[in-house]
Amino acid sequence: MDSFIGGVFLGIIIGVWLSAAFLFLVLPRQKPRTNSAPPEGQIPPAVSAPPAGQIPRTVSAPPKGQIPPAVSAPPKGQIPPAVSAPPKGQIAPAVSAPPKGQIPPAVADDETIDWPPRNKPKPVKEPPCHLSLDSVEAQELFHQLVVMAHGDHAQAERLVCYEKRRNPNASESMLIGNAIYRWQRDNR
Repeated sequence: MDSFIGGVFLGIIIGVWLSAAFLFLVLPRQKPRTNSAPPEGQIPPAVSAPPAGQIPRTVSAPPKGQIPPAVSAPPKGQIPPAVSAPPKGQIAPAVSAPPKGQIPPAVADDETIDWPPRNKPKPVKEPPCHLSLDSVEAQELFHQLVVMAHGDHAQAERLVCYEKRRNPNASESMLIGNAIYRWQRDNR
């Protein structure tokens, strides 16, 4: 029992030591910042925009230990010069978004993209395939196909309709036989 307690105590000491080593070695040390403010009563120079039509100068970082100049904001209630507002009494034009469910086109070098997309014709649904199952042979084969489809009548009808699209002039018993053959071949 004493060795167990000693092992737990040793594990705790090693865990604390590794945590302290991690914090000391991995986390960067930060130097204390010196706060060198301009002399009392003076305002640091503000960054101003160049006159219209001129390219702005590059802004360099202040020397080490100095506070960078402040960026001036326009007086309260005024819009900065880069943002233009519509004349008083007029509403700004809205940004149009594509219709719901459509994705806007990607920016491309060539102008071959039609936006908004043209109305494409919807695929024509084929008329439903009706099975009459007039003969006893067709009924027995269809029952066999339903059993193979685990009792799913709709799936069995879809399989027969697929065969009818492939061979529209065949008899129902031939179509059901082909559907059974295809089912067996696909599920080997």
